[in-house]
Formats: sequence, structure tokens, C-alpha cells
Amino acid sequence: MFGKAYLLQLQDGAIHTSFFSDGSYIFNYSTMDCAKRTIRHSGEYKFESDNTILLITKNKTIVEGGKLVPAMGSCGSEFELEDGIVKEIQLANHENNKLSISSISLDQEAKEKMTINGTGFWRFSKDPLFYNSHSY
Repeated sequence: MFGKAYLLQLQDGAIHTSFFSDGSYIFNYSTMDCAKRTIRHSGEYKFESDNTILLITKNKTIVEGGKLVPAMGSCGSEFELEDGIVKEIQLANHENNKLSISSISLDQEAKEKMTINGTGFWRFSKDPLFYNSHSY
């Protein structure tokens, strides 16, 4: 069922997930939520079965400090963080999260779609580094 899906970069609106062939992953939260303190998390993934992936989160990129102010410009949130410092932190206690894959299909435009935990993700690049090299 899964094939080479671990090489896909998947997108749901402004949420992006990259699965790499070495067993690592990067999950990027929406850049439209300008008030969110956690920007991304990363770590390792393992297949528990054909339709279940275990994410082992080892790192987070966060915004520390700053203050919430009314959002301006291209934010999709009511508030945005101002004057915060972006930091990469390693988690002393890793966080585990299971992803349930219910389907992999082609949509009406012949784009590969994967449904994970009830949410559709679409393949938009064969290069899992594409989004990560075009953000922050």
C-alpha cells in the first residue's frame, strides 16, 4: 500500500510534512498562524504496519519570548508574535505520535493524495527538501 510514500513531501493547506529515506521526518506547521510558538518538529519515523507510522519527535523549532499583537499583513490568525527569538531545542523526553494512513490515491488532477488521520495531504514535490529549503 505505501510504496515509496516515505519519499513524499505532503501538503495540507499550509502544513507540510517531509519523510526522508533515512527514516527522518520534518513537520512544518502553518506559516499563516503567526501566533503559534511551535514552528516545526522533527525526528524519526518507523512503519508499525502498512497503514501506521510512528513519529518519534526529537527536536522542535519554537519562538521564545516576544509578545502577541494584532496581526497585520498576510497572517491568517488574529494575533502574531512580535520580537520573539526562534530557537531549535532538543527534547530530553521524545514524543511519540501515531499516524494512521487510510488511503493513497490520485485526485481529479492526477496528483497523489494520502489521507493521514482523516486529513488529505498532496504530493507537490519529489524532493523532500523542497519546502524546507524555501521556508524560514
